[in-house]
Amino acid sequence: MIKVLIATVCPSLAEVKRETLYAVRSLDVKGLVVDWFIGTEQLDDAEAVTGNPWTVGRTIAHNLNKALSLAKWEDYNYLWVLESDIVPAPDSLKLMLKDAVYSPAHIVSALVPERPLKVASNIVQFLYYPKRDGTGHHDPTYQGLDNLKHLCLRGEPFTVKPKMRCNVGRCCLLIMEELFKYKFVESDGVWIDKIRELGFSVVVDPRVKCLHIDRDGALISPWLGGTVTYRSNTGGII
Repeated sequence: MIKVLIATVCPSLAEVKRETLYAVRSLDVKGLVVDWFIGTEQLDDAEAVTGNPWTVGRTIAHNLNKALSLAKWEDYNYLWVLESDIVPAPDSLKLMLKDAVYSPAHIVSALVPERPLKVASNIVQFLYYPKRDGTGHHDPTYQGLDNLKHLCLRGEPFTVKPKMRCNVGRCCLLIMEELFKYKFVESDGVWIDKIRELGFSVVVDPRVKCLHIDRDGALISPWLGGTVTYRSNTGGII
């Protein structure tokens, strides 16, 4: 029987969003063994309190590496990294497992939106490109990632080619056991690049669309570009 360990990192158990808890409870896990590791250990570093992204990144990596060790020790087949404000659909895990087996893939990524209150857009995270004005807002005029957009619009799983620029982040990643020996680092982009450089495959499945909870509690659905973004307090996938 396939064993999956879900790994979530947050300051405390209370920080896991209610919608995320409900979504995990609603997953189709028939025929699977699924457990949930929630890492709450905070590094003893004053910078972490200030929200310094690199220090926070080290805290996240530290907890994810604890999950990796647990997954390896307890003979799990997959680690599913799921952030505490991500809301997967009930069939998400089953779809990602099929991708891992049949693609085949060492890492499977879902479509996860950015948060409008953070980057002024709900563009899919790996299609995000910041403006050069220092705001961190998404630049919708940038066309360097259009090849990825077209692949997503086809609606079928695809393998990220070796030279293709694509940082899938770590909001919703299924990782196979062969990669458990590669420890996370503070930058998700650096870790993904290392994995790809070593020749491991990354598959993106556009069928697996997650909601992302914004800072005001709104449920944000992924957007692939165009003229209108989508925002709702009740959700909805586009």
